Amino acid sequence: VPGFIAAAVAVDKVRKAERDASLRGLRETVRATALLVDGEVQRSLGALTALGTSEHLKNGDLAAFYAQAKAIDRPPGVWTLLLDENGQLLINTAAPFGSPMPRAGAMPRVDQALTSGLPVVTDVFVGPATGKLLTTIYVPTRTADGQRFVVAQAFAVEHWKTKAIVPPAGSDWIVAVIDQQGNFISRSRNADAFLGQ
Repeated sequence: VPGFIAAAVAVDKVRKAERDASLRGLRETVRATALLVDGEVQRSLGALTALGTSEHLKNGDLAAFYAQAKAIDRPPGVWTLLLDENGQLLINTAAPFGSPMPRAGAMPRVDQALTSGLPVVTDVFVGPATGKLLTTIYVPTRTADGQRFVVAQAFAVEHWKTKAIVPPAGSDWIVAVIDQQGNFISRSRNADAFLGQ
């Protein structure tokens, strides 16, 4: 009986140690994923803030502005947008300059960015121009003569899978990025079945 009790205690301690090690690994994976996502967001915010001060935007030279915007793209998963204060899409670097732009349906997000004066990061949605699942960061800007615009970057969900999902080697864990509504933006396993849900 004492030998059996000692063996049971030893097995319990081993299980606890394995569980603690797994939880530590999980915390490290979550922290690393969060840092990767935050790095992508901060990089985009910096680029969009700089783009919002463009002389080409101030002068109304949208062709030159398009070239600047195209330079901050990270193909194929990240492209740049320019919207006016009425939510009309003026530039989408995923399409050639001068292409007809659909009514973006982004007015609530544009209005939120312009009213608050702060960046807006969206949940996952289907982009009206591309038909792809994406997330977007909107940054408000104002030219010296008072015109208000929103510069934005769109991130295809495939971008997050390659840039932010790094499951531990040999692990059967599922690592995911989830929006504020609880929908999957990216996922390390069965992504096609769950993205946007």
